[in-house]
Amino acid sequence: MFFKKYSQEVIDGLVNIAASATPIKTPSTHLNRLYRTVAIGMYDSIQSNQSIIRNLEVNEENEEAIKRIEQEAKTLLSTLLMKVITDIEFFEAQSIEYKMSCITKSRLLDVLPSEYNHHEMMFTIDKESAAIEYTHLTRPIRKTFIDKYKTEIQIIDELVNKAKSLTS
Repeated sequence: MFFKKYSQEVIDGLVNIAASATPIKTPSTHLNRLYRTVAIGMYDSIQSNQSIIRNLEVNEENEEAIKRIEQEAKTLLSTLLMKVITDIEFFEAQSIEYKMSCITKSRLLDVLPSEYNHHEMMFTIDKESAAIEYTHLTRPIRKTFIDKYKTEIQIIDELVNKAKSLTS
């Protein structure tokens, strides 16, 4: 058997390189990031509906009602945010097998993890302009989110419509 000896200087140099290198991210870390990005993006798109109420023209006769509706929407959104955070924490604690079942596996390698935020922002702004790979990759997460929070989404939409009807 042949052993090659390295000087202490070479060993120290290799240790310094290894210590300063960025840690390798596991697939689970990327899936956590993807899930978190999509869940928060979905929440943000629901929350943007609440800003519609805030931007309505208010007069003396509808001011109280609109403020009450806006407060109700804020309360509902803060409750929804706590639920979304709980979902994210639950997802992050699951096995890699469970996490993989929550996405479209065939599209996982089509989207770089470093681009998740960019794609989510594009998806939030305009669903049609978002990359098709990202849309397909995240479709199961979005469907689960919409199904799970269907009631909250409907209530927010109803509050927005109710506030709009007060100003027309």
